[in-house]
Amino acid sequence: MKTAILVFAMVLSVLGFFGKTPPALAFRSDLSNYRCASGLVFMGDSERKVADRCGEANDSYIEENDDIWVYNFGDSRFVYYFTFTNGKLQRIRQVACDADNPDCLYFR
Repeated sequence: MKTAILVFAMVLSVLGFFGKTPPALAFRSDLSNYRCASGLVFMGDSERKVADRCGEANDSYIEENDDIWVYNFGDSRFVYYFTFTNGKLQRIRQVACDADNPDCLYFR
């Protein structure tokens, strides 16, 4: 376990030296809820409730049997990934993105 941690730290140091942030660490955070224009959405909310409160997603895709909805709510540098499993919201991920960031899934 200690070896894995040391290797991970070395990889981060090398990437930092070359000015490259790995995609998994590019200002990503999980949220427990999100305030959309028409109200809050929470873990466990249905797809319909999220669509009613947040509107239509900018994009969507399937990953490992989960339905991922991608929202870009405007001038913010963040893109939000809402993950649904069996029609229920399971995860809200906030990712810092811009058109110059090749690691951002939304702009690929």
